Amino acid sequence: MSTKRNNDGEEKSSEFTDAQVASIEETHNFIERLEFAAERERQKLIAPGLAKRDETLNAIPGFWRAAFKNSLVYLQVASFDEDAKALEFLSKIRGWRDPEQPKAFGVELHFDPNPFFSNTVLKKEFKYVAPSDPEALKKDENGVCQADIDFDFDRDVDVVTTKIEWKEDKKNLIKLFPRVFDTDEPDEIVEDGSFFHFFEDSKVRDALSLRFMRAHPSSSIIQLKGPSEVR
Repeated sequence: MSTKRNNDGEEKSSEFTDAQVASIEETHNFIERLEFAAERERQKLIAPGLAKRDETLNAIPGFWRAAFKNSLVYLQVASFDEDAKALEFLSKIRGWRDPEQPKAFGVELHFDPNPFFSNTVLKKEFKYVAPSDPEALKKDENGVCQADIDFDFDRDVDVVTTKIEWKEDKKNLIKLFPRVFDTDEPDEIVEDGSFFHFFEDSKVRDALSLRFMRAHPSSSIIQLKGPSEVR
């Protein structure tokens, strides 16, 4: 029988038996699996709509520059004038989620020729890596396995980055605006530095990655101010 503490901090027996607690946990896991199956199906259903949206927006000259400059992402990451100047050459944004594990995602920023770097595409992808345990990969009637439910972003993704080909050192924004890390917690970012660190740094939990985790990558950017806001 499980125990819990009363208001005085004293332990007392719970009215729930271990078997009942196990039953509750099993039911919770069952619901989690159904929710995961529903979310995966939702992502597959909306994929054609997102593709159509990208086709429409890509046909509008300057749309992505305007959308990005008016987005919360831009306000969060473009804190340096030189970053803002480089982002003036942005021509297109493409984002996607893994159809089998929707928590894994990727994003691409396409650029016109510019004085900063020679890359035409900057890409970062968080690729899902399934565990090797066959038991965790056994699928239920909805095609969901325990590995889907136990997904951990720090453990279960490989981060694919882009090496930015800076044209000259005085245009290398990563060198000019380095990231600053906590002296006691080396993995903790104190200052993000240039926005372009996002594409070269394999760290998962920077501010921009966390924002993209919560919403479809391109949808995080299509949030224009005012009555013309695009959702």
